[in-house]
Amino acid sequence: MLLGSLPAWLTLVTVAVIGYYFVKGAGGAALTTLETANRILEGRVHTLEAQAKDDAKLIAELKARTDLSVQLQPLVQWTGEHENRDQQRFEKTIAAMGVIETALGEIADRLNPTQGGTT
Repeated sequence: MLLGSLPAWLTLVTVAVIGYYFVKGAGGAALTTLETANRILEGRVHTLEAQAKDDAKLIAELKARTDLSVQLQPLVQWTGEHENRDQQRFEKTIAAMGVIETALGEIADRLNPTQGGTT
């Protein structure tokens, strides 16, 4: 018994043969089915990732179209400018009315010097 017992050699040979069949693809239908399923799933994952990128791009585009703050910005700016111009017109109108009041007061003073001018 220099090199071991017969059961030890049989076990070693059996393990070597089984290992050889698994390495060479003779592992049975289950291993082949698993490899095929993995290839199919990899393809599906790539497809879904591409679709997710396209969906994200579409969502961003739709948000840009429906974002009212961007669309209303010119209107808000215009109304602000309109209010400023309206305030300037109002101030000029009040100033003109003051000039008219002063002029009418002077005319009234000249027409009725006894009453002492406007009230």
